[in-house]
Amino acid sequence: MIVATFETVRGAAALALAEEMATNCFQNGRWVAAIALVRQRPHQFLAIRARHAGGSACLFGALHRRWGVPVFESMPMGGCGGWVSERPLDAREQQELMQAWLPTAWWPVVDMTSPLGAAEVLPAPGCAALAARLGGGIRPLETHTLALQADDQQLLKAVRSSVRSYLRRVDALGFSFQIGGSELLPAFLEWYRRGSSQWKEEASGLWPEGFFAELLARGHGDIWLVSVEGREVGAGFFVRGHDDVLYQASGTEKISAPVSAMDAMVWSAVRHYRDQGYALLNLGGSQGLDSVRRFKEKFGARPVSYCRTTYLFPRFSLRRRSSGGNDA
Repeated sequence: MIVATFETVRGAAALALAEEMATNCFQNGRWVAAIALVRQRPHQFLAIRARHAGGSACLFGALHRRWGVPVFESMPMGGCGGWVSERPLDAREQQELMQAWLPTAWWPVVDMTSPLGAAEVLPAPGCAALAARLGGGIRPLETHTLALQADDQQLLKAVRSSVRSYLRRVDALGFSFQIGGSELLPAFLEWYRRGSSQWKEEASGLWPEGFFAELLARGHGDIWLVSVEGREVGAGFFVRGHDDVLYQASGTEKISAPVSAMDAMVWSAVRHYRDQGYALLNLGGSQGLDSVRRFKEKFGARPVSYCRTTYLFPRFSLRRRSSGGNDA
């Protein structure tokens, strides 16, 4: 069992640690600031630094209040969490660090999301029945990811055969793309809202303008405008991390072409971000909708499970399991 000491790092020092060590697009102050605008309440970015015999590691998260109760969340809105270090930690090391740190956490509520594909790193919560009644407990999650470290031919091999021939010649079908930032936000929002009306999604369920504006202002997002034969037909929003890119939102119109505007944008984004050196495209979950799942899997994306667990008073409910660690 790992024996570690822990300290809570705040402010500029926490932000600097994230810039140095974070591996995904959620583990940084930019994502936390954008989520604070969505929730309309203050969030403070924090880093938990662990020192142990094998070196050091950091857990990034946000401190906020829910119904007046302090909550530490890693990461907000289902963003992937987990310990990061110079040497990648295996699942056993992740789990042991979680088991060592959680009983030192003084916050009454701790929401933890595992790394992708590693739900087992989160210990079972104490007070599980009470947490479940309060809307917490253990919640399985799923997303779809596509590895980008491949050439075009390798990427095409993973694509569903029914669309492979069309994607192979997408560059010859008259599509063009403008990639930019805040200057394209009004156009993106118009397409996003138009798309939501096609999905019959309530306006209250949409990401607010401030969420996108915050990510763009901090250099964390890209807007793609899609045109065919010079006519604008859609837009999309992507969130950039250190090693990964998240497809966040879009809106397109139906066009008369072998490839839809959405297909052309996603396929072009796959190759663009691959060429930029990113390792992974996260296309998000399907919310149980088969049509959404099929859309993501036709590009070769694969479902990946992970987990979100709520711990109530972990300092007390989990202390009996701890065999090491100091107070934060």
